[in-house]
Amino acid sequence: MPIIKPRKKPILIRKYEALLARIHGRHPKRNFIESDYRKYNAGYLGELATDYQLGFIDEK
Repeated sequence: MPIIKPRKKPILIRKYEALLARIHGRHPKRNFIESDYRKYNAGYLGELATDYQLGFIDEK
């Protein structure tokens, strides 16, 4: 089955990216925010990789 609707970056990841761009490098919560961002982004990249692999399956 072809993927009809392309996957968009989730709003939560875009929010984390905006926050990280604005927050100071030595902010006490920066490490926590970066850790959460990396987890969500890794999940999103995993979904993209799965979509790519599923694109090779033939429809029958």
